[in-house]
Amino acid sequence: MGLSYKIGFAVMATGVIIMVSSGVFGGILFAALMQLLTLLGAPAEREFLPPSEPEAGEQMLQLLGSQVITCGVCIVIIRLLLGLLGLASRPGWTSKLGWANKLGLGAAALGLLIGIAGATPELLLYEFFRYGYGQQGTMATLETIIGVGNVMLWIGVALLILGKPVRALFGSWVNWLGLGLVAIGITGAVVGWGAPFIIAAVVGAITLLVGAWRLLAAHGANP
Repeated sequence: MGLSYKIGFAVMATGVIIMVSSGVFGGILFAALMQLLTLLGAPAEREFLPPSEPEAGEQMLQLLGSQVITCGVCIVIIRLLLGLLGLASRPGWTSKLGWANKLGLGAAALGLLIGIAGATPELLLYEFFRYGYGQQGTMATLETIIGVGNVMLWIGVALLILGKPVRALFGSWVNWLGLGLVAIGITGAVVGWGAPFIIAAVVGAITLLVGAWRLLAAHGANP
């Protein structure tokens, strides 16, 4: 395992430790914060960290731990993507994968990274500013980013599961055309760009079915 992977997993393990120990050290953290806020002259009746919510210390450590885990996951994903693109300092285990598995792994990893890029600020904005999830503007944009990431993630997972059949299926340009239309259509539908993208997805699905029929027919003629 390379150094980058080791660092990423070590960061994730640190985040898990912080979350697990939040019940023990949350009270200590809360008491220290209360002392600090008192020294700074904070009023007793306040909305931010009021003395009547001692569970806030544990919640803060849990939030911190979850973000540390997220940082570790991002380190691993970025190293994985660099390896798939051939930009890493040395080839890793991903160099032994077929193109369909590489494409699926890359799409899943990139989708997860995009989802994290949308979900992390959404969570922090909500926790610190109590924004409504249904508001237009910032939250709506973040939800769109998360949706695009989820689409890429599940497409990548499907390619990983169906790696060998996919390699056989996409030996023809017809099937590549169908896949492109489906990907564009699904992404546009998730983002909310309207009916033309739904139509593109349907046309792409039909094109894929035609390509699959041609593949099965050719396989039947040459068993």
